[in-house]
Amino acid sequence: MSDNIVQQDILLNAIWGYRKVISELLYKIYGKLQTNDECKTIFGESESIVTLLQDDYDYSYIGCGPILNDAIKYKKYISEIMSRLKNAGDHCCNTIYNECLNSYIYQCYYLEDAI
Repeated sequence: MSDNIVQQDILLNAIWGYRKVISELLYKIYGKLQTNDECKTIFGESESIVTLLQDDYDYSYIGCGPILNDAIKYKKYISEIMSRLKNAGDHCCNTIYNECLNSYIYQCYYLEDAI
């Protein structure tokens, strides 16, 4: 198997993990919309990401460049959401932030820490 195919496999797997992290974050934030104004604000600011996640991702071999660009984009989304949660100064947001920070999937994919 060529190195290019292996690299694409690794990147596509990372994108799957990133999408899972984002989905879990937004799910937890969504669950607090009725009781937390800061979560409502963060969720509202993340609507474009919600829309993106509603579309199926084309997990096909299209070359490393486009897949790498997508991986960088998803990682940036995670960083933005986590930063908003961390800096919200809100107990509920802090709880969601810490739950994600300590989750296996976040550590494995975002932090790239093979546990």
